[in-house]
Amino acid sequence: MKIKWSRKVELKELEEIFRQLQEGFSQGVLSLSQRDKFPLPPKALLKATFKDTSRGLELKIRIDFYHEEDQKFYSHKKEKLSLQKEKGKEIKKLMDYLFKDIIRTTSNDKIPSLDKIEELIKLHEAYDPWVKNTFRTSWEASKKLCQKLKEESQAYQLEEVKKIILTLERLKKACHKKHK
Repeated sequence: MKIKWSRKVELKELEEIFRQLQEGFSQGVLSLSQRDKFPLPPKALLKATFKDTSRGLELKIRIDFYHEEDQKFYSHKKEKLSLQKEKGKEIKKLMDYLFKDIIRTTSNDKIPSLDKIEELIKLHEAYDPWVKNTFRTSWEASKKLCQKLKEESQAYQLEEVKKIILTLERLKKACHKKHK
């Protein structure tokens, strides 16, 4: 999921926006509105760029939230991985890692990150050229379940998310047992 917005604000309103973000951070959530609240991993990478341009001062802030174990594998691989050029094994490893991370999140009774689910969906699509006809049907079912996982996560339906993950795990195990 990606949410983008932009609007002109007075300095006082900007101060209020940052105060609301800070309150959410202290509670471990990213609060974009009363309705949109996302649980945050415990670590963050903060990137900031400051420019003095002809239009005025510009400050860009980017915050990437992550779990410590993600930093060791996921962040490094994500930057390095070019989906069109990498071999199927690399894509498969990253899919497996993301799926395990999603399982770990839901086992803690939390909704998985929509960014990670979307990345998993992209990786599924990128892996299509390596899918053999012998397991094409299972593969297509897995892709549909990933889309359903995204929808249920957006709707904050934790029990449905857990059911979908359980179904995906079973499908993966059965497919690997039959085709490996």
